[in-house]
Amino acid sequence: MEQLTFDELTADDDARSNSIAVIVKHLAGNMKSRWTDFTRSDGFSRLAALCGG
Repeated sequence: MEQLTFDELTADDDARSNSIAVIVKHLAGNMKSRWTDFTRSDGFSRLAALCGG
């Protein structure tokens, strides 16, 4: 990504595609929510509670 210009990072080729910047933003948000307070707030802890773990 360091090799791309700002315009290249934010470009979307057609109406159904996302720019690299948008994809990276979504990935960062997903990773943050997955690894923040994961012992109490994600699906794995609810599944473990249902299974007695």
